[in-house]
Amino acid sequence: MKQELIGLMQRIPYGMVVSYGELASQLDRQYSIHTSGWLVGRVLNTLSPKDYPSDRVVPRWRVINKQGVISALKLGQRGLDQINLLRKEGVQVTDGMVDMRIYEYNFI
Repeated sequence: MKQELIGLMQRIPYGMVVSYGELASQLDRQYSIHTSGWLVGRVLNTLSPKDYPSDRVVPRWRVINKQGVISALKLGQRGLDQINLLRKEGVQVTDGMVDMRIYEYNFI
């Protein structure tokens, strides 16, 4: 499932975000891997550079919860880093939240 997640994350456009649940839906739809947004989050937390070639960027910072909340905020610096990366891409983050009506990417 890690490689499929990496492939999906690489398709998220610059300046857009997806929810853990949307990634779970795509895993089911495209790969028949039945999972949940919670499990996707757990798997993402286990990713390390050895899981993908060093020349591939895996934009994990573009994955947030379905309400638009930066879930990593509870992890301190990691959440702040995610906010900074999103802001560099032009995503407006206010009080740790992203407006999903504006920035949510839906796989087609």
